[in-house]
Amino acid sequence: MILCVFMSLWSVFAWSNDGKVIYVATDIHVMDSNLVINDGNALTYYISQDRKMLSQSIEAFEAVLDSAITHQADALLICGDLTKDGEKIGHERVARMLGKALQAGVKPFVIPGNHDIRNPFAKYFDGDKTYPAEGVTPEEFASIYRNYGYGNDLLRDTHSLSYVCEPVPGLTLLAIDASQYEKNTYTAHGDDKNESIVGGAIKPSTLDWLLAQSDEAKSKGNQVIAMMHQQLFDHVDGFHELIDYAAIENGDSIARLLMEHGVHLIFTGHMHYTDAATTWNEGHTASLTDVTTSSTIAYPSHYRVLTVSDDCSTLSIDTHHISSLPSQPDYVQFGRTFMENGMESMTYAMSREQWGLIEQTMKDYCKEIKLGFASLTFHLPETPEEFACLTYKHLNTFINDGWLSVQEGNEHDQDVYDRYYKKLRSGVYKIMGEIIENDIYLLGTPLGRNAARDLIMKKADPLLKSMFEDLTQIGTENEDRTDDLHLIIDLGSGKILSESEPARIIPVHGDKTAEIRIYNMQGQLVSSQGDSVLPAGCYIIISNGKTRKFLVRQ
Repeated sequence: MILCVFMSLWSVFAWSNDGKVIYVATDIHVMDSNLVINDGNALTYYISQDRKMLSQSIEAFEAVLDSAITHQADALLICGDLTKDGEKIGHERVARMLGKALQAGVKPFVIPGNHDIRNPFAKYFDGDKTYPAEGVTPEEFASIYRNYGYGNDLLRDTHSLSYVCEPVPGLTLLAIDASQYEKNTYTAHGDDKNESIVGGAIKPSTLDWLLAQSDEAKSKGNQVIAMMHQQLFDHVDGFHELIDYAAIENGDSIARLLMEHGVHLIFTGHMHYTDAATTWNEGHTASLTDVTTSSTIAYPSHYRVLTVSDDCSTLSIDTHHISSLPSQPDYVQFGRTFMENGMESMTYAMSREQWGLIEQTMKDYCKEIKLGFASLTFHLPETPEEFACLTYKHLNTFINDGWLSVQEGNEHDQDVYDRYYKKLRSGVYKIMGEIIENDIYLLGTPLGRNAARDLIMKKADPLLKSMFEDLTQIGTENEDRTDDLHLIIDLGSGKILSESEPARIIPVHGDKTAEIRIYNMQGQLVSSQGDSVLPAGCYIIISNGKTRKFLVRQ
């Protein structure tokens, strides 16, 4: 009896044998421990500018590898940024770790991210000082990862580190290298002229090659998916005006071409948040969904588990937290606290990075704020630090809670937009109270402050709706909503077959009296009723001694 119970419970936590299983992780940013000669201010400052839990990078990646091995995954895809900053010893460490998965029967496939090749910021940390560390060239990258996508038996593009492989039979993967590492510059260590190109682009010759490879795969009857480091297109309307390096250059037009050639799903990373966005062709007959995933060392530390149907016609996506590490038993809460504690310093870093755009935007807004009968005098922040201080003073809850909500995939929360709209509106009102020097009052109401707030909110509203209601392409015929965390996609057309809407499942085996236990993919019991109302997604059902995976469709 004990053995039967154990086998039954094990089947709940193991992935279903129906179909093939592929893991997806990204932005693992492994930092080899030898890069820290002595802990100190240099490393502390580096982390404060970009809230990555570098001390947990090796453990976090090991957790993903162990899960993939335990659940007998067929393949593991890693969407770039394999190392902290492209240090050679970091790449060699990642390759050794991947060897463990390969020996266990899990086939890893990697691509480079903007951090990985010819990175001028590869460095050692020694107390208050840093020293240059050896990086890698594209050729060295391919050599180090020769067993993980760059072997002689795979099709390689001659103009980039892109390649084509078949992670499971019947499914072709376009592994796209869109990082512009050939443009990276290095002058002298610590010199402000050091530059690392963050944005992505696909070379025209590489794009032609990828489209031809997709056509070839489709002609053989394969379905085609892709992975790339940077996002293919913006997930939030208006985001490109704020941060122009999230998506690749000409991403919208490239997405249309990929759709025409049978690619309807791409996995990306880069921005360290979890989201799924869909774009459609003009006739609304086919779509392409960009599924981006958070970094393993940035809250919420997600990875994806894909289940490919036997005929490769559909693919289900389930999202998981790295929940526990040897050094951090509650890694999720540790990550959330770590991120919250660093949001102020990130606000300052972003202000410095985007100061030119911020300064010009403030001046443009001031010209548009008119009362008709009086002019206003503004005292605008004159430095990035002054702007960041004023912004965080009045918008700290909006920044902290809002960004965390976006990062974790803000599904199942109907009032999220209203809540953050009110927080932003209140904060902007207070900020304008400090900026406007000679406001005009009518019956005690500050007319200038109200006018400025309303103008800003009117322009910010489309972005807020896109971000917090998870809508893409607001106001167009392609307006779409997707579940960031659980998706079932028709690989033939790109149609999303299931989202997080309540759905009713029929009794298993048609026997309402059968003993049934339904578990979610985290192993939690969600129902013992055969006729249950559940959110659409993937479940494990145990009934009459049989275990199988069940997809609840919308």
